[in-house]
Amino acid sequence: MKTASLSVLGACALALSAAAPGFAVQPDDALEGFRQTGQTQSCVALNRVRSMKPVDETRMLVEMRGGATYLNTLRSRCSNIDRSYTYIEYRTTGSQLCQGEILTVVDQGSRMMTGSCSLGAYELLEPVEPAGA
Repeated sequence: MKTASLSVLGACALALSAAAPGFAVQPDDALEGFRQTGQTQSCVALNRVRSMKPVDETRMLVEMRGGATYLNTLRSRCSNIDRSYTYIEYRTTGSQLCQGEILTVVDQGSRMMTGSCSLGAYELLEPVEPAGA
């Protein structure tokens, strides 16, 4: 079983984005420019994940290399996942990050766990043209 933080496996944008001051993504703004398609899949390849950005404590935007974007609605609330002072760790047995995998939220300063949750399905998002474009 592999144990890693997202930054170790090359998807460091999540750890770095979550650490950046003022990172808080406003839920209404995070999904602007996208439409939910209803098309879901249970796993994504770790080597294709460009970034994972918390929208709030229940959803994450997952941007893939090649341009696809997914919305992952977590199976339960994930305390502090959207805070600037935390990062995420997880354990996986393979090269994919799948529905049901547990995310652990860790405080950067104390390195203590502040929350955990499990991933839901990945819903494909479709870009939409801005109004008036």
